[in-house]
Amino acid sequence: MIQSEQNIPCPVCKTGIPFDPRQLVMGTQFVCPGCGAGVGLAMESRELVDKALTAFEMERAKLAGRSK
Repeated sequence: MIQSEQNIPCPVCKTGIPFDPRQLVMGTQFVCPGCGAGVGLAMESRELVDKALTAFEMERAKLAGRSK
């Protein structure tokens, strides 16, 4: 799982919106702390993003195992 805090730039004011990638894929919307704009993932994109995130996490785990 991704450990560090992730941020999405707000499309309105460019403030970083903290988010959890797994929650984003599950449909959670995140609110900009600067202007209150909401950011979420379109339903049509969730499966594709979930697959990419899972593949990334698997590769990251492989690399972490090699560095031990």
